[in-house]
Amino acid sequence: WRAITDVHWARFAAGETDFQGQRRDRVREFLSQALDDEEADAWFARHVTHYEAAWSLFPDALPALDVLANGFRHGVLSNSSIHNQDRKLRTLGVRDRFEAVVCAVELGVSKPEAGAFHAACEALALEPGEVAYVGDEPDIDAAGAVAAGLMGIWLDRGGRGGRPELVRIGGLDQLPGLLVPARP
Repeated sequence: WRAITDVHWARFAAGETDFQGQRRDRVREFLSQALDDEEADAWFARHVTHYEAAWSLFPDALPALDVLANGFRHGVLSNSSIHNQDRKLRTLGVRDRFEAVVCAVELGVSKPEAGAFHAACEALALEPGEVAYVGDEPDIDAAGAVAAGLMGIWLDRGGRGGRPELVRIGGLDQLPGLLVPARP
């Protein structure tokens, strides 16, 4: 499913299909069946029900947000839609922690394109050099952010490593140490 998602999301990001089309194509490929749009939509709706039931925050998310609450502004940049991302953040009880939520579907450009990162900076009224972007994909998130002029931080929870050119952390508990100067 993940590999299929990556392929069809890349097609969406390249403008070869729309958001709903990439969902339908993922289902058809995953099931190896020629479903009509209604059947693919119904299957995806069942998938979403199970997917959303499994949503949870990583244990280090709230403590990191709490430590960085004073002195840092927070935003979300997602390759999803505002409808999906806003729903997820509200369901998890953290939407009010983020000043801005910017999503690729509405922007018409997705990470790792510089325009996506710049739109998030604009939503926060900050210059790219003033923004640290944290994400779990080394190329789409961290390298994309760096190429756009932001501080890109790869959240490598799985310990994949192997990317010495990227700033890498293994958990959000390490983030304040990168952003908050040590006090004497």
